Amino acid sequence: MRTRWIGFLAAAALISAACSSPEPEITNPDPTSPFQDELDARVHLSFAVVGDGTVSQDITDIRPGRPVTITAVPELGSQFVAWSGDVSGDTASLELRPETDLAITATFEPVPPIGPTFTINIDGEGWVSRQSGPIIEGEIFLRAIPANGWEFTGWSGMVTNATNPVQLPMVQDNEITAHFAQANGAAPLINVWGGDTQRYELGVPQRWINIRGNVSANSTIRSLTYTVNGTAGVPLEMGPDTRRLQDLGDFNIELDTETLLSGRNDVEITAFDDQGNVGTARVTVDFTDNEWPLPYQTNWGAAGAVEDQAQVVDGIWTVGADGIRTAQIGYDRLVALGDDQWIDYEAEFTVTIHEIDTAGFDPTSEPFVGILLRWPGHSFDGVDDVDTVDVGTLPQPRWYYWPAGSLSGYYLALDGTSQVKIETNESIQLDDAPEFVMDLDTTYSARARVQTGSAGVNHRLKVWPEDTDEPLEWTVNVTEETNDAGPPGGSLLLIAHYFDVTFGDVTVNPIG
Repeated sequence: MRTRWIGFLAAAALISAACSSPEPEITNPDPTSPFQDELDARVHLSFAVVGDGTVSQDITDIRPGRPVTITAVPELGSQFVAWSGDVSGDTASLELRPETDLAITATFEPVPPIGPTFTINIDGEGWVSRQSGPIIEGEIFLRAIPANGWEFTGWSGMVTNATNPVQLPMVQDNEITAHFAQANGAAPLINVWGGDTQRYELGVPQRWINIRGNVSANSTIRSLTYTVNGTAGVPLEMGPDTRRLQDLGDFNIELDTETLLSGRNDVEITAFDDQGNVGTARVTVDFTDNEWPLPYQTNWGAAGAVEDQAQVVDGIWTVGADGIRTAQIGYDRLVALGDDQWIDYEAEFTVTIHEIDTAGFDPTSEPFVGILLRWPGHSFDGVDDVDTVDVGTLPQPRWYYWPAGSLSGYYLALDGTSQVKIETNESIQLDDAPEFVMDLDTTYSARARVQTGSAGVNHRLKVWPEDTDEPLEWTVNVTEETNDAGPPGGSLLLIAHYFDVTFGDVTVNPIG
């Protein structure tokens, strides 16, 4: 027993001595981790673009071997073709796991014609709602629009009939002719440009629906009136009026959307001449109070008429593969799209000026092409509350476009100079750029924005040649205090004032 205790005490002494001795010093002559190079390594992707488009990547801080997705984004009118360089493929989105830096090229090309090409001929004087050109394969409606004093007599070529509008099976290249003859009847002739059946179902860009047309006669027109769903007749003004009614006999009916029936509405137009002759025209208006979708993008190339995708407010417009074009040049030829409840949004489109009407050079006016944002509809010389105005005591159509958000665009002055300007609500604020020249038959891109912020409502516009890069800076930029900013919301109005213009596809996106 004694020996065992001695052994235990000796072991305890050794443990105690070990615990009380100082810790050994540990030194590391190289503090750098052997994995530091791997931790610091990054892979860089460089992109080149051929054609009209951009490339995005979901992450920018790329470690070797980690996944990154690149996406080719074509611009309007272009399509992605293929990747080349250090990667290949023809899918727009590509997942990569790069180990080293890569140089990548994305190639885009214009979208080819999407269907058959057809040719429209005009015999006499008039227009067709769709211009010659390519069209989506399927079916299309064409509407013949007679000139003043002319009437449509029929089609020949693809079809032989007098149906207007006419439905065509667009499955192959073909040709059609619209025939017009001078009117020789005794009764006044009423031509309704939008046709005898008009549909308004996309949404409500303004309070009014505009039924546009012209009345002509061999004698003097004594009166022109219209009724809606059998109500009392309302008198109409006839052009020219130096404003919205451009030519002799032009008229523009303003139907109040707040009083229209949901569904079918019957409009009857009656003209009396001084010989006691009577001319009538009947129009069916199908109306639905829908909310115009946002985002929204037109596709004029697929349309048979402007009215398929927008609301024509003034003038005669036709559709072509490149966009919509003024057939009647004059004072404020207008096309509206969007909703009267739209607030903050941005619009992108193209514009090409073909011709200038010298009638627009007036001390109180100047040729203009551009866009009006947050537009609720025309008013009577600034009278905001249209409910206080008896439409029977004031002539139609209204012509005052304020109050609105902002008028932005290109002005050609009397002295030959030209500028891009923004005018905000009733010209309270104005911003203009140094002299800016838009060449004829040259396409320009444009971007317009309206946005509410803490300082007020900001309006911006930039314009640049379509074949150049978009500038970083806005051409004009103005902010208006909220109290002076006009309506809280409104639609988008395309304007061609004494310019012959083509507007390309319009893309509208919400902000915020």
